[in-house]
Amino acid sequence: MASRAGKPFLLFAEDRRFPIRMTEDLPLRWIRRGPSDVFKGDADRDEFYAFQIGVYAAAQALGDVRSSSAT
Repeated sequence: MASRAGKPFLLFAEDRRFPIRMTEDLPLRWIRRGPSDVFKGDADRDEFYAFQIGVYAAAQALGDVRSSSAT
């Protein structure tokens, strides 16, 4: 948290193998790994690759959260 002071929220990209289930606390693997702006996963040929993005409200409550594609 100290390295991300002042950020209203933190993003945690998560692989499909680890469903996001915790809604009140951060999973230990996120705490150890820390937030990231990069995600890498492996997909087979012709496969759709699903992943998740966890949002943690670090400094203030978040409302009306939306995502957009950066193409």
